[in-house]
Amino acid sequence: MPLTLACSLGLAVLLNQKIFGRNFFRTVAFFPYVASLVAVAVVWNMIFNPEFGPVNMILYELGIDPKNLPGWAADSDWAMVTIIMFSVWKMMGYFMVIYLAGLQGISGELYEAAEIDGANAWQKFWRITLPPARPDDVLRLGHADHPVLQGLRPDLHDHAGRSGNLHAGAGLSHLQRSLHFLGPGLFEHGRSGPVPPRSHHHHRPVPLGRGQRRGYRMTATAFKRPKRRIKWGLILTYVAAIVVTVTMLAPFVWMLSASLKLDRDVFAFPIEWIPSEPRWRNYIDIWTKIPLGLFVYNTAKLTIIVTVLQLLTSSFAAYAFAKLRFPYRNTLFLAYIATIAMPWQVYMVPQFLLMRELGLSNTHLALICLQAFTAFGVFLMRQFYMSIPNELCEAARIDGMSEYGIWWRIMLPLSMPALSTLTIFTFVTTWNDFLGPLIYLTKTELKTIQIGIRMFITQYSQEYGLIMAASVVALVPVLLVFLALQRFFVEGIASTGVKG
Repeated sequence: MPLTLACSLGLAVLLNQKIFGRNFFRTVAFFPYVASLVAVAVVWNMIFNPEFGPVNMILYELGIDPKNLPGWAADSDWAMVTIIMFSVWKMMGYFMVIYLAGLQGISGELYEAAEIDGANAWQKFWRITLPPARPDDVLRLGHADHPVLQGLRPDLHDHAGRSGNLHAGAGLSHLQRSLHFLGPGLFEHGRSGPVPPRSHHHHRPVPLGRGQRRGYRMTATAFKRPKRRIKWGLILTYVAAIVVTVTMLAPFVWMLSASLKLDRDVFAFPIEWIPSEPRWRNYIDIWTKIPLGLFVYNTAKLTIIVTVLQLLTSSFAAYAFAKLRFPYRNTLFLAYIATIAMPWQVYMVPQFLLMRELGLSNTHLALICLQAFTAFGVFLMRQFYMSIPNELCEAARIDGMSEYGIWWRIMLPLSMPALSTLTIFTFVTTWNDFLGPLIYLTKTELKTIQIGIRMFITQYSQEYGLIMAASVVALVPVLLVFLALQRFFVEGIASTGVKG
């Protein structure tokens, strides 16, 4: 977990910069999280196969002795390393979004001012992105005399001729940085002559412009524009973003490529990323080998019903906790939210026994009832509702609108970012759920696509092309939903306070 959090923070800082294609890089980084756990686990198992997996093939081509090649998941010495690598790759995008939400609260002007004042990348990260606990230490790289930016430029000093307002703007050093030749008498009253000449430059007076105080003149000099410097930091940022993108996308591209190949060509090396003769029939055969259509229908049915119910119950309960006053409101909310900290494995058996006593074992209704309510969704929506002014609700009550009307006509239309965020989380979690259907559903006609893929792998373990085709089919719906709603995603996380 510490490694995942550290990598996620670094990725969030990297993709919080204003670079071309930033949204694309963010979307790609989040792909592994929304992908089916069963599908990506199968892909990783094949890629890291110790005998004929592409990773070991590449290591062999690099000159590593076959006897020294790692056994990955099949080797007790490498199994933990493989699991850690997979966990970091799978979860890094999720925590990246949480960190990005926190970074949204930091004004971009602070970074721009710090860059103008000469702060390097590490100083901006340490002093702005991770500010010290003491508020007066924020942005303090030199001295703390400056009331706005805490003096990022220690070489700037107040001048007796400046007004108080100009003193407060001393740290806005873009004038001093761009017009570095301005003399000390810049703001002296009545001074309009040129500054002392510098070597080989022609000087001419330049007025401050309209609105300047009478008697104030500034001077500047025509100078040659300096040559553009190579921005190595920006280059390294793009290189890192591209490396992360390739790392995140490579398993999916390999999966798609393998789904269009014959079984004997899946592990051919060097890898043929674009098959010369694509075998599209794999996507036809997969529907006949197992009842894949039925599995997709069952999964879609459960996912849509659970998602709609969670949106309704979470938003309605969150409205009560955020905008209504009743006894023990905060105590009830705290007790309800505390259930998030309880692992599902703790109450998994009691839930199963309860569903069996109610006669819901081996039915979809059991999964729907268990997943229709979520403490995380209530917390997410409640935090968003807290940011909506109470005056809107008070005005609606004065106009005679009921609480149901306020929730339906005011709160929900204003909550699209939070609702989109909750939709993505719920849809992805329900569609990719493996243990729930495995425990409660034993009949083939009730199974979901995750159980179906696992069943297919057990029966046709050597049909690599078909396995990859089934995995691609399982990925498509969640990726489509995420792409449709991802523009609201980071905004919804940031506005709900999930960042902490």
